[in-house]
Amino acid sequence: MEPNRFATDAQEELADFYCVLTMVLDDLVDQVGGLSKIETVKMALRKISEMYKGGLSIASTHCRSDWSDPANRCAYVFLYLMQHCHLVYFSLEQDTSRILNSWCNKSSLKVCSIGGGPGSDLVGLTTFLHKKGIFPPSLECRVLDLYPNWKVTWDKIHPCIPGNFRVTYERCDVVRDADLTTPTRRFIRQADMLTFVKVFSTVSAFFQEDPRRGDFVRSILRKIKQGCFVLYIDNEHDSDAHFEREFASPVGLGKVFEFRGELTLPLGEYSSTVEKYRRILDYSPLRSCNVLIQLYEKLAVQPARRPGAISQDRQTRIPPQHFGPSLDQIQRGLHRRNPWGSHYCYNDYGYDYNNSYGQYDCHRSYYGYGHWPRRQPPWL
Repeated sequence: MEPNRFATDAQEELADFYCVLTMVLDDLVDQVGGLSKIETVKMALRKISEMYKGGLSIASTHCRSDWSDPANRCAYVFLYLMQHCHLVYFSLEQDTSRILNSWCNKSSLKVCSIGGGPGSDLVGLTTFLHKKGIFPPSLECRVLDLYPNWKVTWDKIHPCIPGNFRVTYERCDVVRDADLTTPTRRFIRQADMLTFVKVFSTVSAFFQEDPRRGDFVRSILRKIKQGCFVLYIDNEHDSDAHFEREFASPVGLGKVFEFRGELTLPLGEYSSTVEKYRRILDYSPLRSCNVLIQLYEKLAVQPARRPGAISQDRQTRIPPQHFGPSLDQIQRGLHRRNPWGSHYCYNDYGYDYNNSYGQYDCHRSYYGYGHWPRRQPPWL
């Protein structure tokens, strides 16, 4: 669907997001301490804008905002809430049939938002579920964020959204944590969707400085079940293949949909409340940004065959340079015996091999985590 056509059909959805922002702004400003609340928020707006213009490329916590500060949270919601809600709704609209076929008969859904902040992912998602008539009897959402103080903001947003659903916030540092809590690990294994909305760019510099810091995110993606969707949305930039190449492809995520380019909120009139804050803050909510949107689906996990086993499909060869397996193109679990006794597999996890000792490690793949044998197999 063309973005312009979508913009024409999105006035009702946009009105929902405008309404949410209108209803929470006064409360969020009231949470800011000090006598000059407006000046404090204006200063936060300037700092956040500067950070997103260049600070994210530096692997330092000093170049990140402190979201435990109510002024920063208020400024973020004013600037980005409507845009981020729209991005999620737009993304889910692009392959509606696949999601509808997967979710239409479900009595319950579980969604985990990584770095979900104020819950804009959940606003966009629940709006989509309502518009499509598939809001389930039971919807559980879990937000993993370095600053669980965001729940104070979400508690103001939640009553503005129709539908009865439960949201839990939990502190999570995707750069430094080594494991999940037991309840969250169980939740992620049962999840129907994971969202990474404007979070990867805030941690990517840390991952590139030390690739081992990305192991925690990989472990999360490795735990999700077959058929779980993963929604990735972030700024479009030169290194935007990082998530797909180093995280999505090696753990068996098949790309369903991709959009690159500028996405603009449909035109609409601001409410008197939003207009008031536009004037006194001398800022406007973000309307347009260049983004990369990717929707993935977890493919089936193929069990390792015993060393030396030969598949019935052994004559079929798949080019190992195929990054980002597509659900419409990849052939799963094709194997071939090679002359050195190792067992190669281009499966849902990438291009792996079992050595002569029968070891098999799904995440040590051709995409940079494993080791080649002495010679390349004959079809490379």
